[in-house]
Amino acid sequence: MVRILEVLCLINAVLNIKWENLPASAFSNDNDKASFIIYNPAKEAIVTFQDVALRVDKEAVLQLPANLQMIGCMPGCIM
Repeated sequence: MVRILEVLCLINAVLNIKWENLPASAFSNDNDKASFIIYNPAKEAIVTFQDVALRVDKEAVLQLPANLQMIGCMPGCIM
């Protein structure tokens, strides 16, 4: 398990996601791969990012495709 600490929407629709790892369990390892599902309700569309970081990285940077840029996604905005 992880706790999302911050999601920043940066210039050019780049999302920077930071998390902290919760206490280790039989179901969590440092080499677990992180995947994300991003939903844009205004466009009723999703984009997935599979295996883009390791649990131990505690951060991922995701480039949204041009057709799915978030409305209200402004540089430096915490969501």
